[in-house]
Amino acid sequence: MKVFLDTGRQRKLLILYLFIWNIAEFNLECGVHTHGEYTVLTNESLIMHEFPDGTVITHECRLGYVKTSGTGTSNCVNGKWTEPDIICRKKDCGPLEAKPHMIFDTSQSTLFGAILKVTCEEGYHLLGLRFKSLNSANVQQSSKCTVVTCSKPAKVENGEHSWSSDDKPEYLQKINFSCNTGYTLIGSVTMTCTSTGEYDYGPPQCIG
Repeated sequence: MKVFLDTGRQRKLLILYLFIWNIAEFNLECGVHTHGEYTVLTNESLIMHEFPDGTVITHECRLGYVKTSGTGTSNCVNGKWTEPDIICRKKDCGPLEAKPHMIFDTSQSTLFGAILKVTCEEGYHLLGLRFKSLNSANVQQSSKCTVVTCSKPAKVENGEHSWSSDDKPEYLQKINFSCNTGYTLIGSVTMTCTSTGEYDYGPPQCIG
């Protein structure tokens, strides 16, 4: 009789265990999936709040990275997420298109996140940052190269010069001088605006 009671009790415990196990298995779900080092969840996957067994979410490469292979999907199986098979690599931002008279030093790299040195051609000076990080589509949008200018030439006593514009002379533009009749020009007949913003020669004199 004792054996019968023990066997009956064990049978009840076994049935209860199987019942609880089936409920637990039926209610298996995954937690919120965290993003990877180079990946993020798609917008569709981010708005999901429940992840029952069989749920499929999708990963994509984060900003600055491009997918080289894989689908990016991850499945909820028995309460655990499978690893996504997506492989991402840094985006190559080159070749870079510079603004007029601008020079990019890409000797380090043209990969996303690399530091870029920005300079200008001779006769131009840079307005903006000299170093930029390659982290956007248009790395040179806030910088530009402007031409160097020299001061407008002063009037020459007993003579004249060729500059008649209201604007300042720009790099490599020349000013020609001449003297009135009866006067001799002492100095250079021409002076040129240089890359330093100064003329290569001073204005001449007209001596009578």
